[in-house]
Amino acid sequence: QEANETLAEMEEELRYAPLTFRNPMMSKLRNYRKDLAKLHREVRSTPLTAAPGGRGDLKYGTYTLENEHLDFSM
Repeated sequence: QEANETLAEMEEELRYAPLTFRNPMMSKLRNYRKDLAKLHREVRSTPLTAAPGGRGDLKYGTYTLENEHLDFSM
């Protein structure tokens, strides 16, 4: 929910940005929204009993969102 609010704030700020900046940033925002929706679906579909490292990684572990964030920063 907080991520959605942040994206909405970013979108509002972009309404007043110059077109040369706005268009590429709106494209990035759309991609962020898609990524966020994907993460929400993954979280909802992951059983609560999934053990960290059960698939040889920490994707479904305690720090899922932090791990996903690290993947995006590379």
